[in-house]
Amino acid sequence: MIKRIIECVPNFSEGRDLAVIKQITDTIEKVEGVKLLDVDPGEATNRTVVTFVGAPEVVVEAAFQAVKKAAELIDMRHHHGAHPRMGATDVCPLVPVAGITLEECAELARQLGKRIGDELGIPVYAYEAAAFTPERKNLAICRKGEYEALSKRFGVKEENPDFGPTVWNESTAKSGATAVGARDFLIAVNYNLNSTSTRRANAIAFDVREKGRPKREGGSPVGKVMKDENGNFYNIQYNFDINMCCNHSKNCSQQIDSDIWNILYVYQIYQEVVIMNEKNYEKNMNNQSQNCTHNSSQNSSKNSSQNSSQNSSKDSSKNTSKNYSKDSSKDYSKNSSR
Repeated sequence: MIKRIIECVPNFSEGRDLAVIKQITDTIEKVEGVKLLDVDPGEATNRTVVTFVGAPEVVVEAAFQAVKKAAELIDMRHHHGAHPRMGATDVCPLVPVAGITLEECAELARQLGKRIGDELGIPVYAYEAAAFTPERKNLAICRKGEYEALSKRFGVKEENPDFGPTVWNESTAKSGATAVGARDFLIAVNYNLNSTSTRRANAIAFDVREKGRPKREGGSPVGKVMKDENGNFYNIQYNFDINMCCNHSKNCSQQIDSDIWNILYVYQIYQEVVIMNEKNYEKNMNNQSQNCTHNSSQNSSKNSSQNSSQNSSKDSSKNTSKNYSKDSSKDYSKNSSR
């Protein structure tokens, strides 16, 4: 008989106070049979991702205890960070590893969510495979408006959590809400871009995110956003299939569609080419400016020195711009075919 194993990857809204994080992970490790695999705090996001595995029963118990401890230690009224969040325990997904199906994990997630709501008084949204409605399979729908919008969402029938209180009070204001669900393995990838442009970074994020990007007229990034007959946005979605399978001998094979890497590689090369040429352009312009100044000082005629400076600057600017455009286009085209 195959041993049943699940993984839990709760995200806690604390990434800076290591003492608080340690108290939460200690609570997890106190549950017998649970193996803590990873603790990944982020200072900018003010968020910590914890990963642990074990038999379904002990993992669910450890998750409950961790959510309880996080609610005691974290006050969402004072939380700020770069990552979307809505609660002290923001998300708590269960992942099937061996001997158990995604549907069984979804049922465990619903049981866990109900217990968190009933015993801890924390509002819970069931998401992904544990969702009760198609819309709430999407975490972004459950978390829309983040923590700051919860006070307005509670009490509205369509916005109420699936478990726990539906009123905004001192207790729920402190804990926020938690999304509990079941999903398959998720691979999160962070990329460091050779650019300080948030516009370019956002363009890449839109291209590779699950939800896609709004479709615009003419395919232009500044074109008018297109809507359907119901007034809803058209989203362009790129199908990047990430398949992971684990066999019973604990050997794990991963097959990742190369398209996602090709697109990110092209963007990376494009970024490098643009930044490199921008720097070279500025360098050339500075050099030309120095040469113009030197030549001007040698000429006795004021008018001739001005003309020389203008012509030299104009020609150098024209040539540099032409070369920059040509080189950038050539390099980008070359690398985009890889």
